Amino acid sequence: MSLTINTSVDDFHLSLIPDQSLSDKDFITKAEEKLLKQTILSTKGLTERQVEPGPLIVDRNAFIIDLVVNYGLSLQELVSPNMSDIQLVRNTLVVRGEHGINLYIIIKELYETTLEVL
Repeated sequence: MSLTINTSVDDFHLSLIPDQSLSDKDFITKAEEKLLKQTILSTKGLTERQVEPGPLIVDRNAFIIDLVVNYGLSLQELVSPNMSDIQLVRNTLVVRGEHGINLYIIIKELYETTLEVL
C-alpha cells in the first residue's frame, strides 16, 4: 500500500515577509491634520509657565508637523538638517536624502500651507 499526494509546489504560496503595503488608514485625514495643528497652537490645559515660551515654539512645531504630513519626511530626515541646510537667500530647506538624493523645500510655501490648514 502506498500513499500518493497529488500536489505541486506551485500550489503553495509561502512568504516570510509580511504585507507592508500602505492603505488609507495609514495616513491622517485633513480633519485630523487640522485638529493636530490646532492642538499644537492651543494653550488649553497649560500652566502659565508652559504658556510663556509658547510663541517661540508654536511656529516651529507646526512647521515640523507640516514636514512630516505634507512632505513625508521620516524622523531621520526631520532631525538631520543643519543650519547650512537652510538657505535663507533662496527661502529653501535642503533635506539630504539617502543615496545623494536631496529634497528642496521652499520655506515660504511650507509656511503658507501650514497656515491654510488652520
